[in-house]
Amino acid sequence: MKKTIIAAAITAGMAASMAANADVTVYSQMYAGINSLGGDAAGVTQNDNDGRGRLGFKTSEELGGGMTAFAKLELQIDINDTVAAGGCDKNYTAAPNKSVESVYCQRDSFVGIKAAWGSVAAGRFHGAYKTAGGVKFDPFVATALQARGNGGMAKGAYASNGFISQLVEYKSPKVAGVQVQYQTSVLDDDNDATKTGSEGDALMAITYTGVKGLKVIYSTAKQAGTTTGGTQDKSNSKFGAQYKINDAMKVTFQSESVEAAANGAGDLTYMNFSYKMGKHNFVIANGSFAGDNAAHDMSYTAFGDIIKLNKTTHLIVGQRTTGGTGKVAAPATANADKSVTSLTIGLRKNF
Repeated sequence: MKKTIIAAAITAGMAASMAANADVTVYSQMYAGINSLGGDAAGVTQNDNDGRGRLGFKTSEELGGGMTAFAKLELQIDINDTVAAGGCDKNYTAAPNKSVESVYCQRDSFVGIKAAWGSVAAGRFHGAYKTAGGVKFDPFVATALQARGNGGMAKGAYASNGFISQLVEYKSPKVAGVQVQYQTSVLDDDNDATKTGSEGDALMAITYTGVKGLKVIYSTAKQAGTTTGGTQDKSNSKFGAQYKINDAMKVTFQSESVEAAANGAGDLTYMNFSYKMGKHNFVIANGSFAGDNAAHDMSYTAFGDIIKLNKTTHLIVGQRTTGGTGKVAAPATANADKSVTSLTIGLRKNF
């Protein structure tokens, strides 16, 4: 409880201090979903998938000479966090108070400088691999309908979810529709297997938006081998494209080849089609995972409606089916045929 009070006091103090600066933006997002599960994971769950809830602060200040300093601090808020081990705070595992202690944890937080030559920042980031396509391509991201970890997209800090600490990032200006993002660790450490962001880690993304309605991405990520664990380097790569046909229709495709992923090594494909009609955005998505080990093959299908109740509030309803012999979220046992269906209704609020 003392830790909770201290954390709350620090957060409140930071908020008050930053809010005193007119250039600070305070923002938040909350999501809760109710999922009726069928197949090999029958039951009902309520969750904030992958910690979508957040409280954030952004600030910037002109330095002169065409340069601007910027900073971001973002905290995860999981309104459905439980006492299960490995919750928001991976470093605190003592029960029964874990649900109290782990309500807040760090998401992406960094400080940097930007100018005409691009930007340089240091801190904790979304991996460039994650935000090039990936989570940006999936309308169902961070709900039980999402593709990542369910057979459509790779899961893991060096894939399409989580954050990587101890990085330096360079982001180029956009030239002829092309922008380059590069992240690396400059630490001279022993590549401790217990943490992300170690010597030799490198992530890169190239994005092209030079044609109206078209976005093309190519990205790679290398997780350096660990001295303590004796592991080898692992790498991921992906190519994807999204095309806005008109104001109503959009199509997306992405292909991945991964080694550094929670779902195991293999190849993934993902595609979706969305159609907007009034306040409704109807989405159908399909994906597959062909594991290097045949016992880890998976298939993914999802369809649903994202209803824009107003500018900041969305209702998400749909169904997701994951099948095969892969590491389906539930049950966790590998090497056995599995089929999980999730009927989901969720509410997302930005403010």
